[in-house]
Amino acid sequence: MWGSTGYSQGVDISLATVKGTLVSQLLSKEYLENTLQSSLKGRGQQILKKKQSSAILSACYATVQHLRDWWHGSEDWVNMGVISDGTIVPQGICISLPVKCSPKAYHILQDLELTPR
Repeated sequence: MWGSTGYSQGVDISLATVKGTLVSQLLSKEYLENTLQSSLKGRGQQILKKKQSSAILSACYATVQHLRDWWHGSEDWVNMGVISDGTIVPQGICISLPVKCSPKAYHILQDLELTPR
């Protein structure tokens, strides 16, 4: 997910895998571009409607995962809200970027092939 929450988000599954197989090979292009995009972009409202409460627990859980990866390190790359170093976007912007974490540190990945949206 890229961008702000809600309908301005961009959903990029180009590197997503399930048991080693690219998600884009498992699902139809129509589903990925239409159904999945709409579903993920509206998930906050879906939670609110179904639970009759805010999606705050989902945000809290994401925060816990974020801190766990940063504190203990991550086996694979993850997206984290970090201050940009100027290599992908201008320096000093707080943005979600692909990073690899080692205990209490992270480095922004430069070599991922991103899908333009």
